[in-house]
Amino acid sequence: MGDWREKQVIAPCACAPILIASHLKAAAARNILPNLHTVVDNMPSPAVLSALAKVSSLTKLELYCSVAVKHWYLIDDNFSPAEHRVMVDPASASKLACELSGLRQLRALHLRWADISTRNDVNPLWRGLSGLSQLTSLTTTYTLPEDDMGYLCYLGQDKSIEIDLQGQLTCKHTLAKLTVLPTDGYLFGSDRPLLRPLTSLQALTDLVAPAAVIEGDLHPYDEANSRGTCSADSHYDKARDKGGPVLPCSLRKLELSSVDDMGHLLRLTSLTLLALHVAAEVSAQQLLRLTALGSLAHLRLGYFASNWRMRRTAHPLLGDSTAYDDEEDTAVTVLKQHAAQAWAVLPLRHL
Repeated sequence: MGDWREKQVIAPCACAPILIASHLKAAAARNILPNLHTVVDNMPSPAVLSALAKVSSLTKLELYCSVAVKHWYLIDDNFSPAEHRVMVDPASASKLACELSGLRQLRALHLRWADISTRNDVNPLWRGLSGLSQLTSLTTTYTLPEDDMGYLCYLGQDKSIEIDLQGQLTCKHTLAKLTVLPTDGYLFGSDRPLLRPLTSLQALTDLVAPAAVIEGDLHPYDEANSRGTCSADSHYDKARDKGGPVLPCSLRKLELSSVDDMGHLLRLTSLTLLALHVAAEVSAQQLLRLTALGSLAHLRLGYFASNWRMRRTAHPLLGDSTAYDDEEDTAVTVLKQHAAQAWAVLPLRHL
């Protein structure tokens, strides 16, 4: 039968959400749902979300966000047939966001997007998190759909995918766990997203983003102060600075695809568990820097030989070329270096 979550979501008739909402409100009024803690909704509507606000026991909500969308077309000689970009319908999204913000009892929220860009500028649904003052756990998919990627390529823009959540997470002071997964479920594609600063999430202890990459070197100022006081503030604006700190120092558990500069992790003096799922992109020299992280007790490393990132600089131990002629040979070489130089001196628990 497969996972029912994978079934195609069919738009309900207009009366279905109203009918469901009326039963939820009646049940809540009679207090006959005292043990209802979790709801999974594959056809979210303002009416149902409004009714769920009356269920005081509800603490976890999972939404498959396939809301009404509008299409507009790019007609050009280079496109046959015409390409289209999918956007959230502002009116529908605003109503959903308003009702979502009323679920103040929620502690865990799972947002699964379907053919909708998760970029804040085209997705008003993020405003719905503004009222969730007790939210401690958020799971979201956060990659651009293919149509949006194609549109960016059409405009000649950089097609790098970014996880840039800090500005749209209003639950910064309560969020303890953040999980970010690809929309298509494919963790290790060649277009893995770049993680942007999350330093203002000072309550965050668990960050699970197995497809995300922290790219580039840490700014020299922050490298020199990596063992000092950890703060979200800085002497310069890091909101878009790719050289500034990315991770909040409150983290105890971290899962990423890879990290170019381990200086980002040396700031995390409470980190006990680290998983790097594409460890072959990390040089042995950088991996060995983790020996300075005394709190680290559980290290998980993963290796495979395809879909490597095309980085601006070469692997420090593998020559000066910016491209790899044979990914498999390169991966084996890095694997041997890690095994010989790093595994025995690090708390490797899962390989």
